[in-house]
Amino acid sequence: MMKVTAKANNLVSNFKLYWKEPPQGNYMNYKEIVSLAFGGMGAKFIISCVSAMILSTGNFLIGNVIGLDQDTIYVLYVISVLAGFPLTGLRAYMIDNTRSKKGKYRPYLVYMGLPTSVLAIIFLWAPYELMNDFGKSTVILLCNIGFQFFYKFYNDDVYTNYIVVLSPNTQERANVSAVKALTDSFAPSFINIVIPLGAKMITGQNTLDKLIVYRYLYTPLIVLGFILSMLIYVNTTERIVQARTHIVKVKFMDALREVAKNRYFWVISFAGWLGFLETSYACILQWLYNYQNVCSAGVYSFITAVYGNASFWGMLFAPALIKRFGKKKLLVSTNLMNIIFIGAMYPVIKYIDPQFMVWFLLVCLFMNGAVCAVAHIVSPCINGDVRDYQQYVSGERIDGMFSTVGLIGTVIMLLTSSVQPYLYKLGGISEAKALELGVDLSAEGVNIYHVLYNESVFYNVIAILIGASVVGAIMNVIPFFFYDMTESKQKGLVNILKIRALLEDYNNGVISRDSLAEVAEIIDDARNSADRMPTAVDGNADRIVKRKIREENENIEIAKIVMHEIGKYDTPAGKQQVKYAGDVYASGFDGIVNADTSVLKAAKSMPRNTEEEKEIRKFRISYARMILSAREAMEKYFPNGVREQTDDAFAPLYEEENRIIAELENAYKNLKEANDSNNRNAAEKYKTQIRSINIRRKTLDRKIKEAIDENSHYMQATKPYFKAKQLLQQADNYSKLDEIIKENL
Repeated sequence: MMKVTAKANNLVSNFKLYWKEPPQGNYMNYKEIVSLAFGGMGAKFIISCVSAMILSTGNFLIGNVIGLDQDTIYVLYVISVLAGFPLTGLRAYMIDNTRSKKGKYRPYLVYMGLPTSVLAIIFLWAPYELMNDFGKSTVILLCNIGFQFFYKFYNDDVYTNYIVVLSPNTQERANVSAVKALTDSFAPSFINIVIPLGAKMITGQNTLDKLIVYRYLYTPLIVLGFILSMLIYVNTTERIVQARTHIVKVKFMDALREVAKNRYFWVISFAGWLGFLETSYACILQWLYNYQNVCSAGVYSFITAVYGNASFWGMLFAPALIKRFGKKKLLVSTNLMNIIFIGAMYPVIKYIDPQFMVWFLLVCLFMNGAVCAVAHIVSPCINGDVRDYQQYVSGERIDGMFSTVGLIGTVIMLLTSSVQPYLYKLGGISEAKALELGVDLSAEGVNIYHVLYNESVFYNVIAILIGASVVGAIMNVIPFFFYDMTESKQKGLVNILKIRALLEDYNNGVISRDSLAEVAEIIDDARNSADRMPTAVDGNADRIVKRKIREENENIEIAKIVMHEIGKYDTPAGKQQVKYAGDVYASGFDGIVNADTSVLKAAKSMPRNTEEEKEIRKFRISYARMILSAREAMEKYFPNGVREQTDDAFAPLYEEENRIIAELENAYKNLKEANDSNNRNAAEKYKTQIRSINIRRKTLDRKIKEAIDENSHYMQATKPYFKAKQLLQQADNYSKLDEIIKENL
């Protein structure tokens, strides 16, 4: 009892101590974590409700409740996704070029959360009862096109990725993701409990296919969700490892090319694309209750509550499992367990008596939900690592463009999504089968899904869906065997980003003593550990000893990554890179204009007998292709020649943007105060002021876009020259790193 009391006192003490200042080595204080957790609960109310309205094959609300057949849903799904393609590019551009003082993602919690909520309420309260199928389809399609922008922006781009910019520490991301996920799970769990009980109260029946249920229950949850989500907006801060003087100027195609080179992005993308069938089983429990009446409303609410609680255990242990085994091993192992638990549902359906079946299914679903929850914690952490790697290889934080390159996957999903309607028909969910069974499709509220009341059809469909889910789970796990980003490698890359950010600021005449001290410590630690050999972990050793050895081994690996970066230009291959970059830089723009295909032929003819020769040859081929591509851009955009430009044009534009944002925030604040005091004259004055500021902002946005476009053409045409200049500058900085630190610390 004393130990429990001591732990409770220690927890309270830490909570007070770290409420405003984070623990050593971390970036987020407890106030931020609590705000993210409870604000996330609100965001999840919106996301959970809206996800039920998103067009997809197998959608219960659109199909079973509103009554559209699977073929119509698939056609609408294809149209909405195709309409979303240009919107995805717009979302990516907006994310990557956002320069608000509030951050890259945070402003959109409001700008996208509010219209998403409003659109969802419109979707729910549209008078479908008075419409034919064409009218229903039109409303659902228009709302979903809106969701393609607002909801996808809110969920896929902002909320899902927000943890990535809150901390560069991958373990802290995992820890905070676990806390956030526990509160995130409250919303869907609460909804799963409330819907059957609410449906029973509202309709007096054990049924979930009445629209009035969702209107009365979803609407207040969406409103409450938006209010709660504002905790994130008010109380969190974004932290991207980037130079203070770095100017963001990302053009769509430039960012697209860079992300397309990210091999880790393709690994995680293929995992999602190949596993498209894995969730086919998700409807089983809901269908058993709605169509086979296997239990009462109270029992069903209890079962869904227990099933929803499964994620708690996976999320609870996920951070410790990540720390102990690493993200890759966890993803592979959890996916393998998914195959087992999903497959176990088949003998339950096949051989267990219906009155007991739901309980055995609950065991399978609970175990599968627990391991899936671990993967749900791991996935955003992996996405964060992939974005850190992207910044490491490209020099830009272009998170938004990942969703644009992901449109390739959307095209794949357009094709693969046609499989599920086929599986439904194969099992017997069709108009022909309904007529054969004597289902009166002309009766009010009756549709082809009523064939599921037939026991034979029901279990035939379920068996097919379980088999499809097993196949999907097997396909999903395969790509992760090719993922080799370790926790140590990610930490090493973040340390490199910190060093590069410091040197970029140094080159621009701005340097932070705090950043300098941190970089000095990184380099000292690297030098002290890089030459040491890892220690084998004795399986019989004490747990604390094992942990210390693993931590030491990780520090050694991180040190080697950092020292390899700092010393890469001292190697024979590095020296040749510096020499060649010097030649490219010395030749200037004329070297680009006068280049021909012989530069690529010469690079390809270089020897490749040793690893060093392969590295040099790869470097030269990369530059040769860059030079030829730049020559084409030079001929296209600057036929009369080009002179060297600077970033001076951007600084005043961004300074003016910051001033306008500050003026706009102040005007809105004044407007609120005027409205609160019922001062109509003052309110009109501030409304006029806001309109005037917005006009200035639109004009400035056009100037910034023009500057980015012009700079993009310029950088395409001169890329080899500036890449060479950057390499030479980096090599020079690395050679005198100690001197820079000593002079400025």
